[in-house]
Amino acid sequence: MTKTRVFGSDVPFLEWLRGNRGIDSVNDGIAVTDTDIMVHQYKSAIVDAEGRRNGFTRNIQALMAIEVKTRGGLPNTSQQDTLWKSHLTVKPLFRLGTWTLRNFGWSFVSLSGLRPDDSKRIRWGRFDIHGQIEWSDIQEELLTDLIAFLRHPDNFDARVFRRHHKTQNVWRMEKQPLGFKVPVLEVRRS
Repeated sequence: MTKTRVFGSDVPFLEWLRGNRGIDSVNDGIAVTDTDIMVHQYKSAIVDAEGRRNGFTRNIQALMAIEVKTRGGLPNTSQQDTLWKSHLTVKPLFRLGTWTLRNFGWSFVSLSGLRPDDSKRIRWGRFDIHGQIEWSDIQEELLTDLIAFLRHPDNFDARVFRRHHKTQNVWRMEKQPLGFKVPVLEVRRS
């Protein structure tokens, strides 16, 4: 059998699973944790060089799993270890054909109440490189921006999908050894 739920009641499947003698956390080393929410942004804003929105694209998408704890709760050691192992297996950037998927792995929300709008304290957590959760106190508005991928989950920077190095294609005429000029493409990176 696995550990019973601390608060509230399980959905029927998890209730069955936790009471199943064939799935033993002590003797078989099996840990079970449910996934609270998975956020998928299937289309993102197209932003031009001046920062103006030009519609939307499905070519850039984002994914993030969030474990939510209420009443000031925190993940226990077993759950933290399991989610850290899952977080390690995430490929942060996946490209296939014309589309790109940014996977931010696991994030955590700890609420003092049951919902963000009835909580005096909201904490946002992300794994550090050693598998420990680093917590930051945030407001409900920032939580909304994080879930909507308007802010980066690690550093809260705006423009999650900004390009780090802008490129510019410049055509220039280059004189050849025989004296004639040919156009040559030069790619400049900032």
